[in-house]
Amino acid sequence: MDSRIVLVTGASRGIGRAAALELAKAGNHIIATARSEKALTKLDDEILAATGHNATLIPLDLRDVQAIDRLASALLERFGRLDGLFEWREARNTK
Repeated sequence: MDSRIVLVTGASRGIGRAAALELAKAGNHIIATARSEKALTKLDDEILAATGHNATLIPLDLRDVQAIDRLASALLERFGRLDGLFEWREARNTK
């Protein structure tokens, strides 16, 4: 693969979604994660329409540490590397 491999968390909406789409338009291969598989599929349709390439979609809840470990192992096995990370989580009022 000639493009950079970029993992985008929170890619189902808002800033994470916009970042995934713009990074894809810039020629990167996007690995998009979010809790909503349906929203990820919609994002992939947009990336495909804009770039002619699909993203790698991984439904994932970042609160699950074991799922993050599995993700890291799967990415290294499939791609052999990760070139960038765009992490987005909404701020939540903890009061």
